[in-house]
Amino acid sequence: MKLEIKHLSKLSIRNSKAEIYGENGALFITPFSNFFHIEYKIGFSRDLTSEADQNLASEFDVPTVNCCNFESIKELEDRFVFVQNDARLEVLKETAVVSVYWKNKLAFGGTIGNSDTVLPKFPLRIRYESQKAEHQRIGEEWPAQFNFRSEPDDIFFGLGEKTGKLNKAYRRFKMFNRDALGYEPEYSDPLYISIPFYFQVSRRHSTIAGVYFPSEAVEEIDFLVESNFYTAVSMAKGPYAYIVFVGDTYKEILAHYLTLVGTPALPPKFAFGFFGSSMSYAEPKDAQQKILEYFQKVEEYGIPCEGMYLSSGYIKAENGRRYTFLWNTAKFPNPKEFIQSIRERGYRLCCNVKPGFLLDHPWYEALKTKGYFIKNTLGEAAVEYYWGNYASLIDFSKEEAYNWWKEQIKKAFLELGILGIWNDNNEFELEDDEIQMTKTLPVLMSKASYEASQEVFPGKRPWVISRSGFTRIQKFSSTWTGDNVSDEKSMIMNIPMGFNLGLSGLFFYGHDIGGFYGPRPGKDLLLRWCQSAVFQPRFIMHSWNPDGIPTEPWLYPEILDAIRGLIRLRYKFLPYIYSSAIRSVLESVPLEIPLWLEFFSDDSLDVDSANHLVGDALLVVPPQSVGEHTIDCRFPQGTMWLSSDLATWYWGGSTVQMQYPEQEPLFFFRAGSAIPFESRQSGPLEGYSDSVHVLIIPIPAELTQSTVSHVYEDDGLSEIQDGSYNCFEFVQHKLGDTSVQLSITMKSQAHNGQKPRTLVLSLPPGYGFYDSAAGASTNSECTMKLFSKGQTESVRIVKLPDSWSSALI
Repeated sequence: MKLEIKHLSKLSIRNSKAEIYGENGALFITPFSNFFHIEYKIGFSRDLTSEADQNLASEFDVPTVNCCNFESIKELEDRFVFVQNDARLEVLKETAVVSVYWKNKLAFGGTIGNSDTVLPKFPLRIRYESQKAEHQRIGEEWPAQFNFRSEPDDIFFGLGEKTGKLNKAYRRFKMFNRDALGYEPEYSDPLYISIPFYFQVSRRHSTIAGVYFPSEAVEEIDFLVESNFYTAVSMAKGPYAYIVFVGDTYKEILAHYLTLVGTPALPPKFAFGFFGSSMSYAEPKDAQQKILEYFQKVEEYGIPCEGMYLSSGYIKAENGRRYTFLWNTAKFPNPKEFIQSIRERGYRLCCNVKPGFLLDHPWYEALKTKGYFIKNTLGEAAVEYYWGNYASLIDFSKEEAYNWWKEQIKKAFLELGILGIWNDNNEFELEDDEIQMTKTLPVLMSKASYEASQEVFPGKRPWVISRSGFTRIQKFSSTWTGDNVSDEKSMIMNIPMGFNLGLSGLFFYGHDIGGFYGPRPGKDLLLRWCQSAVFQPRFIMHSWNPDGIPTEPWLYPEILDAIRGLIRLRYKFLPYIYSSAIRSVLESVPLEIPLWLEFFSDDSLDVDSANHLVGDALLVVPPQSVGEHTIDCRFPQGTMWLSSDLATWYWGGSTVQMQYPEQEPLFFFRAGSAIPFESRQSGPLEGYSDSVHVLIIPIPAELTQSTVSHVYEDDGLSEIQDGSYNCFEFVQHKLGDTSVQLSITMKSQAHNGQKPRTLVLSLPPGYGFYDSAAGASTNSECTMKLFSKGQTESVRIVKLPDSWSSALI
C-alpha cells in the first residue's frame, strides 16, 4: 500500500522548527545558515492536526550546529513560504512538495512535470503493509522513495567513490560498499566508499545545491535514469529526511556540509611524499630481505622515498592463512628491532590491518566468547567467507570490542615503531539481509586507529588510511581508489573518481600508480601514470601482478631517469602541495578541483574535462592517452597562466592544442600567485627548513586586478589548530606602469618558535626586483629575514624589456 503526506493545513513554530501538519503526516523544517533540514513524519488513522499529535517529536538527529530562526514566514493560499538570508523555501499545501530558492532562483526541488505529464506528484512515497501496522503512526520501518525535480541538462557529482566521468547524470548508484578487485573504471558499481551527499548543478540557470541524506538507510540514488524529469532516492526505511544546502559556489556548500559531518583530517607532511608498496615484499619467506632490498635500491638510484605501505604478508602464517595482529615470527623474528632499524634509516612503515578473524585464528574462540563479533539474528557470531577462508568480523559499534581493538593497534604496531595504520578489507560485506549492519563500521574502525595513534603519539597527527568508508570517514582517515587495474582506462578514469571523492569531503586520496591488479604495466603506461600522479594528494606505487614482479620506479631501466625526475619534481613542489593541503583543511576546499567548477561562470569549460586546479594556483592537464597525443587546454576567462618552463603566457578564454610532453606533466602557474617550492632535491618533511623558497608569478601587463595568495607551513607533524602554522599573505597590485608592488604579511605565526630563517623570493625570467639604491632591477631573487605576525614587508617587481623574450598566446 502507498502512503503520501498531503493537504497540509496547520503550521506551528517550535524551537525554531516549522511543523506543518496535514493528512497522513507532517513536515518538519529546521533552518540553518543557507541550508535546511527537512523531515517527513508519517502518520495515519487519525487527523495529525489534533492537539495530541502536535507533540510529534522528530526521532532524527538534527545537525549539531546552531540553528537559526526564519527571517519571515508567510502562509499563502496554496503554499507556505519561509525566508532565511538569501534562501527561500516553499512548501505546497496540496502535495508537500518542497522548493528551495537561492537569490530568487530555484536551486532544488519543485513540482515534477506539469498537469499534462503522468509523473510523481508527491515527493515521498512510502510503501507499507497495512495489516502489519499495529500503531496509529508508522514507525519509519517501511521502504520509501524520494523524487526530486531535475532537468535533463542538470549536472550531478559526489556520492563518494564512484566510477565514470565527473558528471553522474543518467547513472544509477547503489549505496553500499563492495570489495571491488579489478573494477571496471567507467561502469562498475558499487565500489568501496559510499557517501549519501551530492551536488546538483544547472549551468543554464547558474544554480548549485547540495543534498545530504544523514541516514544509513539510503539504498540507491538514480540521476535521471528512471526518468529525465527527476532524481529518485530509494530508502530501506526512515528517517525520511534530507538536508539541502544552497549558495553561490561549491565552496560555500561544501563548507556547510563539512560543518555538519566533520573537517578532513590532515595527514602528516611525510604522507605526501613517495612510498613503495606491493604484496610481493611481505608475502615471501624472506620478507625482511625483500623490504631491505627495496630501500637499498631506492638509495642506490637516488630516489626520494618516505617509506613503505606494508601489505598483509607480515601476518600470513606458514599455512597460508592471514591472522590479524599476529606477526609471522619466522619472517620477522623480532618485529620491533626490524622496524626500528628501518626507522633509523629515515623510512616509515604503514601496516595493513583487517577486521576479519578466520575461524582457526588462535584468538577466535576467546573473541567469540566475549561477544566482539557481529552477530546474526540467532545471537551467534556471523560467519562469512573472507580472504582465505571463513571468518567473523569485529563489531566496532560495541564499546568493549572498540576499546579492545585500540589496544591491539597499540601493541601490534604503534608501540613497535609503526607510524601508520592501513585499514583494509573493511567493507563489512555480510550477505545476510537479516543482520542489522551499520555502514559506519569502517568509520569506527578508522576512528579507533586514529585515537590509538593520538594516545601513543600525543599532539601528533595520526597517519591513518582506509579502503572503505561512509559519512565522516574523512575525520579520521585518508583513502585510495582501491584495487584498480593496470590499464590506460583506469589511469584516465581514476582522475574524475578522485574529483568525486574530494567533492564528497574526502580531500586526501590517491590511485595506485601503474595499477594494482592485472598484468605488469607497460613502460609507456607507467611513465604516463607517473606524470598523471605528480600533483595528486597521494603518490604511491602499489601492485599485485601475476608474475610476482612489483611495480617499481626501476621496473624499466630505460625510463628510470624519467620516473626519478617525476618523483623529484613532486618533491620540488611538495611545499606547494602541502601548503594547499593545509588550505584545504582550513577553508574546506578539495586539493584537486575541476576547472569548470572553480570558474563556474565560464560556460566554455568542459564539465567532464580532466583539467583541474591543484590548490588555487596550479592548473594541471593530465595525460589522456598512453602514446603520443595532442591535448586541448582551455584557459578560464579573466585569467592568465604561465607555462611550467616560465617561458610562455596564455590568455584566459583561449583554447590551445598542445603536444603532450614525453616525460614531464603538463601544468601552468596562475598569474599573481605565490608558489612555495623546495630548492634542493628533497627537503625535510618534519620540522622547518632553514629558508622558505617562493616562486612569485607576477601580474603581467595585460592584467590589472590585484591578487592575493597564501602560503602555509608548519612542522609537518603537530595537530592543526590556531598557532600551529605560519601563513604568509602575498598581495600584488599594479603601480600604474609595468611594475608591481608585492606586499608580504605574516597573517599567522606558529607558537613553536624556530631559529632565525629567511624568505627567498624568485621571479621568472624577464622580471627583476627593483633596487632603489642602485636605481636598477636586474636581480631575479630577493632574500629577507622572516618577520613576525602582523608585520608587512614590500618589494617592487619590474619587467625587464631588454631580456624579455616570453611569448604571449
